[in-house]
Amino acid sequence: MIRREERLPDGALQWVLLAQKDHAHLAGELAAQWGADPFAPLVPEEDVVLAAHHHDDGWPDWDRAPKLDPQDGRPLTFTEVPLQDVLAIWRNSIQHASEYGALPAWLVAAHFSALLRHSQEADHPDSLCWLSKYDQLMGNWLRAWQEEDPEESTEPLAHRGFEQLQMFDRISLWFCCAERSEAFTLPTPAGPELTITPQGEDRFTLAPWPLRVDTLTLEITGLALPADDYRGRWPKPLESAAERSYRWQLMPEQS
Repeated sequence: MIRREERLPDGALQWVLLAQKDHAHLAGELAAQWGADPFAPLVPEEDVVLAAHHHDDGWPDWDRAPKLDPQDGRPLTFTEVPLQDVLAIWRNSIQHASEYGALPAWLVAAHFSALLRHSQEADHPDSLCWLSKYDQLMGNWLRAWQEEDPEESTEPLAHRGFEQLQMFDRISLWFCCAERSEAFTLPTPAGPELTITPQGEDRFTLAPWPLRVDTLTLEITGLALPADDYRGRWPKPLESAAERSYRWQLMPEQS
């Protein structure tokens, strides 16, 4: 669950709860159109797109009724989820990804393993156990993928796919987590830096243009709640929460 904060016209603060799976679908939409020159194409494209689109498939049970912060009663955003819960969610996400093949499983496991290794809880015994298990499984998935086509299915190619998955996740989160008024520049795997610049009215230019379509519109809908302490009455307020939609039109810079 992404908890996005925004101010209403009267100054009141509200939270918009966006499902992780919906955010991942935006990452998948970007991946499906990626690869215009001078950016590196996705190889193998289908596996990378599947991994981007489905990397958060383990979140729906949590997102239907996210837990509250015990101190202030607000719904926990994805970066605040307790370790034991997030490890179970990641495990379920990887299991779902494995249904699409060995490389999607490896890509999603690599993504979450990297997040865990760079987290403040990397040395927790539960983290170390989780990492040990998935290091072994990742080795099995990588070998299974390479056996399908030993000449083309190389480990460097898999690692580029992993970096591309991380990139799509990062771009989608940038849009979803907050309103943006300043440009965002990020490196891209085997390609140039990408700059995303807000142009007003939910329009954004991307330079250089990385997509194989002339424009792309991304949309997501969440649930809007007044910022409040919901202890003792949760998750009942979700039943009457209003929908809040966002729309971002992506386009190239005008020459």
